Amino acid sequence: MEFRHLRFFLALCETRHFGRAAQRLGTTQPNLTRQIRTLEQELGTPLFSRDRRRVDITDAGGTIEPLTRRVLSLEGQLHHAVGGGARRKPVVVAHAPAALTTSLPPCAP
Repeated sequence: MEFRHLRFFLALCETRHFGRAAQRLGTTQPNLTRQIRTLEQELGTPLFSRDRRRVDITDAGGTIEPLTRRVLSLEGQLHHAVGGGARRKPVVVAHAPAALTTSLPPCAP
């Protein structure tokens, strides 16, 4: 279980909507769905009941929601205690190597 799974779980608890939760988290809906399924498989129980129009929290989800809030609160306190409150996020730099393989026409002097 990762903190990311818990953050995704809480966002879905709060919005009760996969699209809005994904937008809040800055991820895609399929990724959010995958992460929630992973958490449900790890815990061995469904946390949400879903149909085309609604997402409802199950009894198991309702049971772990306050615990999840406490865990994430403790995570924030830990970061604050050892890192001065600054939460650092990785910066990802990417490039497209294929774009560099085309040759440019020579420049005339």
